[in-house]
Amino acid sequence: MKVALVLAAFFSTATAFFGAKVQHVSTSSARAPMREGVFMRKRPVSVMKGKRKVVLTTDLKNLGASNDVVTVRDGYYLNYLLPRGFAGPADDEALAKVSAAIIAKEEKEKVAFEAAGANKAKLEGLASVSIAKKSGENDSIFGSVGPTEVVAALEAASGLTLGSPKLKFDDISSLGEYEVVVTLHPKVTATVKLSVVTE
Repeated sequence: MKVALVLAAFFSTATAFFGAKVQHVSTSSARAPMREGVFMRKRPVSVMKGKRKVVLTTDLKNLGASNDVVTVRDGYYLNYLLPRGFAGPADDEALAKVSAAIIAKEEKEKVAFEAAGANKAKLEGLASVSIAKKSGENDSIFGSVGPTEVVAALEAASGLTLGSPKLKFDDISSLGEYEVVVTLHPKVTATVKLSVVTE
């Protein structure tokens, strides 16, 4: 009798256990609902990230001239330009100095250009510029006439101090008239007639 009761209780418990419905809980149901039409956008990366503007304090090949404001990588500035004193930060004070330097440079170039124009007018207005040389047969001269001698003749005739201007003229090896082009400024040249005469 006891055995029968135990078996009945066992089968009753097994039936309840195996016959019960198993409920599956979906993990997706626990997630927060997604809003339709909303997308995650990447923030735009600044073009200046890892870079900075600096003011050059000296002329550097392939980078710029003194007082130029250029953009360089942080590492290049901190490890090379700054330690050597080749550049400084482009702050308000530095930019103000650059602006003042540019104005001063432009004024200086204007003065030089105007002075070159005045010298051009004086040189081209000369009646004659001559150099006397010993000559031989066929009007050939002894020796030659070089730039230093030509500049000296131009200064003597004009009263100007030309220094060492760039000159362009044909080889002078005999008596006669020659055309001399004198560069007084990158934008100003004077053309002068030079006469080589016998002593």
